[in-house]
Amino acid sequence: MKKIVFTLFIIFSVSAAIYAQESGTDKSLKSGGVVKLTDAAAKKLSDNLFYGGEFGATFGDYTSVSITPQIGYKISDYFSTILKVGYAYASNKDYKGSDGGVLYYNQYGGSVVVRYAPVRQFYLMLEPSYYSYEIPVQSLSTVNTYFYDKERAAVPFVYFGAGTYHGFNNSRFGVTAEIKVDLLRDSNSPYEEWKPIITVGGVYGF
Repeated sequence: MKKIVFTLFIIFSVSAAIYAQESGTDKSLKSGGVVKLTDAAAKKLSDNLFYGGEFGATFGDYTSVSITPQIGYKISDYFSTILKVGYAYASNKDYKGSDGGVLYYNQYGGSVVVRYAPVRQFYLMLEPSYYSYEIPVQSLSTVNTYFYDKERAAVPFVYFGAGTYHGFNNSRFGVTAEIKVDLLRDSNSPYEEWKPIITVGGVYGF
């Protein structure tokens, strides 16, 4: 069931991105199956693109610090879609490595985001995400202690949350801050149930 929900969210998000691209080329010239943008359509496409990145962190038994470059497209005054690629460095105090120390992980993956902004300073977001995670696997144990190795697993997420945007005067630069939770809660997810994830970022052209 979770895989079906995740797939539907991916289809919805990609469809939104395709719609945005087609809207930007409705005045283009088509010849031999090749789309050629007019100057006006090309400018519209360029003006509606925005770029940036996010910095995220979560603390507790599972601690993670992440960085996520992104590129987005403004579909309308209310909707935008974003493609993200991310990397996270994490640790978990609940698991000891074979050397007796804390386990550290390298996680990476990507996501597609759909944002709805009823007002410019505030937005709701839906973010299907897919990451390659290092997860702990028990290797040996003593009477009172368990030791773990790591193996990779594909972990899906579906985040839902809200954010705020603040632009700088006379500039296309701005900052964002958002809070989100994972609705999918895959068995390999390292996050506690309904634990909020907070990210801050910078953006140009949003």
